[in-house]
Amino acid sequence: MKLHCCKKLAVAMALAITVTALPTAPVAEAAATPAFKTYRKTLYENGTSGGSYTYTVKNIKKGYTVKWSLSKDGAEFAEWSSLSTKATKTTVSNTVKIDTTGDMKGKNSSLTLVAKVYDTSNKLVNTIKDNVTLKVQATSVAIKTSKIADALTSLSTGGSYDFDRTIKPYNSTSKTYWSVTGSDGLDYSSEINSSGIWTPSKEGTYTITAISRNSKTSKELCRNTVTAVVGTTLNSIKQTAVNKIEATFNCDVSKKVTADNFTIKESSGLATVLPKEVAFSADGKTVTITTHTNFKNNTAYTVSYGNTAKSFTASAGEANRIVILTESVPANTATVIDYALYDANDIDVTAMAKGTVEFSSNLVNGYITEDNKVFLTTVGKGGTITATYTEGTAIKFTATKSITCKEAEATTVTSTDFTITDSSTKPDFTASSYVADTSISIGETGYAHFRALDNHKNVINFTKITYASSDENALIVEANGKMTPIKEGEVVVIASAFEGSVETTYTFKVTVQAAKKLSSLGLSASTITMSNCGDSNYKNYIEVIPFDQFGTKMDVSKCTVTVTETYNRSYASYNAATGKIEVSVPGGTVAGNYAFTVSAICNGVTATQNFYLTVVNVPSSTAIGYALVADGGSNTFDISIKNGESISTKTATLRLARYRGGVFDGYNYFETATITKDGKYYSRDLTAAGTTTKTDIPVGTMELPLTLAKISTSDSGNVIQKAETGTYSIVATLNGKQYTLGLTLTDTQGAPTVSIKSTTSSASKANALELAKDCLELPSGYEIIDCTAVGTTNTGATISITSGSKLHIQTITVKNQITLTDAEGKSVAAAITYTVNVGQTFTNK
Repeated sequence: MKLHCCKKLAVAMALAITVTALPTAPVAEAAATPAFKTYRKTLYENGTSGGSYTYTVKNIKKGYTVKWSLSKDGAEFAEWSSLSTKATKTTVSNTVKIDTTGDMKGKNSSLTLVAKVYDTSNKLVNTIKDNVTLKVQATSVAIKTSKIADALTSLSTGGSYDFDRTIKPYNSTSKTYWSVTGSDGLDYSSEINSSGIWTPSKEGTYTITAISRNSKTSKELCRNTVTAVVGTTLNSIKQTAVNKIEATFNCDVSKKVTADNFTIKESSGLATVLPKEVAFSADGKTVTITTHTNFKNNTAYTVSYGNTAKSFTASAGEANRIVILTESVPANTATVIDYALYDANDIDVTAMAKGTVEFSSNLVNGYITEDNKVFLTTVGKGGTITATYTEGTAIKFTATKSITCKEAEATTVTSTDFTITDSSTKPDFTASSYVADTSISIGETGYAHFRALDNHKNVINFTKITYASSDENALIVEANGKMTPIKEGEVVVIASAFEGSVETTYTFKVTVQAAKKLSSLGLSASTITMSNCGDSNYKNYIEVIPFDQFGTKMDVSKCTVTVTETYNRSYASYNAATGKIEVSVPGGTVAGNYAFTVSAICNGVTATQNFYLTVVNVPSSTAIGYALVADGGSNTFDISIKNGESISTKTATLRLARYRGGVFDGYNYFETATITKDGKYYSRDLTAAGTTTKTDIPVGTMELPLTLAKISTSDSGNVIQKAETGTYSIVATLNGKQYTLGLTLTDTQGAPTVSIKSTTSSASKANALELAKDCLELPSGYEIIDCTAVGTTNTGATISITSGSKLHIQTITVKNQITLTDAEGKSVAAAITYTVNVGQTFTNK
C-alpha cells in the first residue's frame, strides 16, 4: 500500500513538472477608448485662431467613421467643416468655425461639440463631448461721457463722474478695466471704480483710460483714452493793447477770478507788471486783464494763474494810426468820442501814447464839448469828426469819420444790481473787486444798495429809492435800506424806484443766515522765503483772513490774533492796524526753515493756521538786479480820512530793492524818479496838481516818501487834500537804468448818494449851481459847492441860465465837514470834498 501511494505521488509530481515547462500564452490588452485629444472651456469667435478650432479624436482604428454634430443654444453659431470623417490612421480631425454675426444670443451661449465613433460594422464605439461657452473678443472700445453734465475741461474735485464705454462687437464678452493717470505722472486709478465712476481728489489734468481684456491678467485687446481737467486751467494768453491781455480759460471763471489771481513777470527778470482790473466775455471763459503799467516792446512776459503759466512777447511800438470808433450818438446826449491808437502790429497803444489827440468837426446842429464829447440835437443830421494825433508840435497822423445823430431811445431798465454791505455808503458797482452779496447774518447790521442800467448801459438816476421787507418778522428793512436780521430763512426785499410820481418795484431774494462764527483761518501765504541780510526796513507781510461757517471773510479787526514760533523766536508779529503779520529776519539768522502758528480768537471761538519761513543766505557773488518796491507789502494804498481819525499825513515810501542771485541783499540809493498819471507829471506831494512839464525828482537816498493825503489850513478853515485816485507810474533811475512801479490809490471813503428830487426846478434859478441845489438831494451834512455842465467851460454859479431853458449837469462838487483829532486829543473840524457824476438834464422853471 505504501508503495502504491508513492507511485501516485510521483506521477502527480511528474505531471506538475510537465505543466510548468509548457510555454505561456500572451494575454490580450483592452483597446483605449476614443477621446478628444484637446478639451476646451471657451471658444472665441475672433480669438487668435480667427474663430476656427481643430478637434482631433484619438485612439480609433483605420476604417472607423466619426460623425460630428452640435447641440445646445450655441449650435446655431457654430459649424463643422465636415459631418462625417473616415479614419485612415489612428486619429481623425475636424474643424469647427464660430460666427455669432453680432447676435447678442451668441454671447456666452453654451455649445456641446459631439463626435460619435463607429466601427467598420457601423456599430457605435463611443460618443465624445466637449461642453464649451462661446465668447466674443473685443476689437475696439470707445469712452462715452454723455452721463457727465459738466464739460471735461472743467470738472470739480469731490464730484462723481460716470464714464461709460461702447465696445465692439456689441455682443463682446470682454471686460473693461479703468485707469487714471495724472499729468504729474502718478497713478490715480484708485479714484475710479470698476463701473467707470471717477471721483477726483485734486485739481490737475488727467488721462482716463478704458482697456478691454478677456480677464484681469490676460493681454490687452484694445484701449481708448480721454483727457479731463479738474479745476480751472489757463489755456492761452494774447496781448490786445499795451496794457491789456486776454486770458482764455477752460471754463467760466467770471465768478471766481479777480485781478489778484494773476502774476505777470518779465520772463527773464524780476520786474513785474501789476494787474489792475479784469473783465469777462459773455461765456466767462475769456478774461481781459488791464494792467497798472504798460508792457515793454519786444519783451517776453510770463502770466501765471495758479499752477499754470503762459508766455507772450509784447508789442508796444510807436503809434502809427488812429481810428475813431464812435459812429452815431443819441440826440441831446453828450457822448464820449471813442478812439484807439494802434502800432504796426495792430496792438492798441493808446495808454502809452506820448502825444495828444484833438478833435475838430464839421457838424450840423451840434458841437464838441471841452471834454471831447459830441453833442447832436437833430436826428438824421451829423457830419464829420476829425481826430488829430500830435507829438510836440508835429502832427503825426489824422483820421476822419462820419457821424450821425440818432433818436434817443426810450430809457428802459435792461439790468439791475443789488447787494448788501455793512455801510450806508453806496458801493462802486463797476469796480473789478465788486461781488454781489445777498446774504446777511443774525447779529449784523447791513444796508441794501440797488441800481438800474438803461439800454445805453447808463445808470438811471431815480428821483428816490426806498426799501421794504416781505417778512419783517424775519428781516426788518427800513426805507433807507438799513437791515436788521431776526431769524434764519429767505426773505424778499422790495426796492421801489421813483421817477417823479411813477413808482416801479424790483424784488430781490435775501438769505438770513445764522449768526456768524469763526470756522477757519486763512493766510495770504503759507510759505515765504527771506534773506538774512538784516536790513531793518526789509519785511514780509501775510494777511490774516478769518472765515465763518459760510466760507465768507470775517472782520479780522474783531478778532484777537497771536503769532508764535516753535522755539519762541520773535521773527513775526501781528499788526492789528493793518490786519497783517509782519515778518522780519534779524541779521545773521541761521539759514533754514522756521515754523509759525497763527491763532485767532473771534467771539470766543479759536482757529489756527501755520506758515513757514525759509531763511536763506545772500550769495557771495552773482548777478545783481533791482526792483522798485513800496513799504507795506502792497502797491495799493487807501487814501480815505474818515470821521474820528487823528490828523496825519498819509504817505507811501518807495525803495529800490537790490537782489543778488535773486536773493534780497538790501536797499540801494537811486538818483532820480519821475511820477506820471494820465499824461501829467507829479512831485513827491501827489495832492498837488500834475503838470504837462516833465519833472525829474532828485532823490540821492534810499527812500522816496510820497504824500497821498494831508490836512492843510486855508482862509475857510481846515481842508483835507487828497491825491487823485488811480494808478501812478513811478520810474526810478540808477546808473542810466530805469525801474518801474505802478502805485494805485483807492478811496474807500466813498462819495455820498445823490438823489434827484425833480428834473424841473421849483422856481426859476439864475445859475447852474442854484439849479443843482434845487433839483438834487444829498444826505445830511453834505453841501453842493460847484458843478459842471455840457457845452461850457464855466462851472457852478458862473453858468447863467434863463427861465424855461434846459441844462445837462455832468458833475457836482460836494463838501462834507468831518471831525478829526489832533496830537493833543482835541477835536478839529475839516472839510472834505467829492466829485459826483450826475449826467442828468434839468429844466429851469
